[in-house]
Amino acid sequence: MDQPNPNGNWEVLSQGRTYYEIHGHQEGEVILCMHGITLSSFIFKYIVQDLIARGKYKVVTFDFYGRGKTDAANVDNNLELFVGQAHELVTKLGLSKMVVIGVSMGGAVSSVFTSRYPELVKKLILIAPAVAPVDLPFLGRLVTYPYIGSTLYYFLGQRIMLSRLEKERLRDNYYSPEKYPEFIEEAVNNARNQILHHPGFVRSFHNTLCTFPLQLGVLEHVGKISPQIPVLILWGENDTVTPISKAPMVIDILKNSGVEVTLISLKDAGHMCMMDQQELVHNAIFDFIERPLQIS
Repeated sequence: MDQPNPNGNWEVLSQGRTYYEIHGHQEGEVILCMHGITLSSFIFKYIVQDLIARGKYKVVTFDFYGRGKTDAANVDNNLELFVGQAHELVTKLGLSKMVVIGVSMGGAVSSVFTSRYPELVKKLILIAPAVAPVDLPFLGRLVTYPYIGSTLYYFLGQRIMLSRLEKERLRDNYYSPEKYPEFIEEAVNNARNQILHHPGFVRSFHNTLCTFPLQLGVLEHVGKISPQIPVLILWGENDTVTPISKAPMVIDILKNSGVEVTLISLKDAGHMCMMDQQELVHNAIFDFIERPLQIS
């Protein structure tokens, strides 16, 4: 497994070693980032750079089980596993009163984490969150079918994933990938390295498709987020993975629970709106973090 960078390390948790990185001001306000189903925590690269440039934030990123530099867990890679992983890591690192950022599947995990551990969370930022039911493509549904899906993935999973990666180059996730070819190349390399060299990635990815409530959503947990925790949602108008058409139901549930919620819809932005509209996303995040909490 890859060596950590100077800001990285591993923490031994109940289901294996978790790789994490800590950047910025060690005594600064803590920002915890949770990535999506496929790519590792490197997707926060530019957000981390901009946050630490401000000189007052302590930014923590980590890889979910079976992704990046973290061990694969020999249990179901479901919602409970990832929420538990985040809580274990936060506890071991002694973190509290954090701003939590979740992208895609990480948005679902961070929403449930926030609903269960409100004492640990100050604010929640969701980027293209997979909190409402996700409509998986045919192949994504096929590999979740009992017997046929697991057999198909066991024999052909790695080949299928590599073929799609080289053909599509993650194009479905971005609206204007031609604007940042270096990041796309890095993202493709990250995905390729996981498929080829992480001993548990293919199995973990397939198991997540089968056991994580992507097609059911986590809206019941969203409705349990404390009204003391404001929420910012950033969503690309051209997102085809978690379409912005799901936003109204998410907003209604939060508002009905008394949560102060802000939705920013981003034009010319796909699922990875944090890249398609990088400046707008970063400015929205900074403004939200700096906004004083309302005392009720």
